[in-house]
Amino acid sequence: MAGMAHRTAERPASGDHTSGVVSHLAMQVAGAGTLLRTAQEQQVSAELITPFLDLMARRLAEGHGQEDTSGLVDLLRRRGPVRVSSQRSPAGPRDPHTPRPPPLRAAFLTGNRCDAAG
Repeated sequence: MAGMAHRTAERPASGDHTSGVVSHLAMQVAGAGTLLRTAQEQQVSAELITPFLDLMARRLAEGHGQEDTSGLVDLLRRRGPVRVSSQRSPAGPRDPHTPRPPPLRAAFLTGNRCDAAG
């Protein structure tokens, strides 16, 4: 496990997210629907994994299907720092009990396939 962590940490620095990849992004995204359906069937919240799955689907849509998940770091770097504001939005506060599912989650749950070529 430690060896894998070291290789994963080296990938963003080198920019090489494809060498020696065993479980590429396209394959993982293809299996995400099963993971989410299983969580739903078992009545287990998927709220921890869905942001990660959404990043995976975004990276795949950009044409990086043969990469390791270490390529997701590039998405996070582009996004920049997250700023938390204590100010209310013009529309008022959002009801915390009404979750907004990410748009890509619907594709996972309905079984829509993502193109591995991007």
